[in-house]
Amino acid sequence: MIPIINGPSVPFVTLVANTPARASSWFRLALVALWDAGIADGVDPAVLAGQCAHETGWGNFGGAVTPDMGNTCGLKVKNAKGDRKEDHADFGLQNGYPIIGALAHADHLRLYAGFPVDPRTTHDPRAVYVQPGSKGFGKARYVRELSGLWAPSKTYGDQVEDKIELLRGRVM
Repeated sequence: MIPIINGPSVPFVTLVANTPARASSWFRLALVALWDAGIADGVDPAVLAGQCAHETGWGNFGGAVTPDMGNTCGLKVKNAKGDRKEDHADFGLQNGYPIIGALAHADHLRLYAGFPVDPRTTHDPRAVYVQPGSKGFGKARYVRELSGLWAPSKTYGDQVEDKIELLRGRVM
């Protein structure tokens, strides 16, 4: 099982080297922001990168979220009503990088893993819903446990883990 809270499980160059050709240039830029956000928040950057790959289709998108929104994980707004564009957080890009979206992504994973963030300073618009005592807080210390929590799919965590292992160069 892959822990969410962890130092980098592989060097940055390994993530870059194992990024498949189908990944967009947006995803390659996102790797930089995800690496920095992971280091800052204590979340394994490979976990952030694998989840971003899953949620954005390796940066090729195709759903309600678009690259210019800087949303690395499909994070929704506080009062989302569905799966429309306006239901998803728009963090924008900073010098072409999804920096704020990557920080919000790391904070949200941190909460699910049981590590508090300050809801007054986080960029995560849904942090208010995942605080100590809530349904999701501390319910996913491992990526596999995100199934049915981050997304309704019972195989969500397994699918994200597959992408993490690919990025780590450990595909079996």
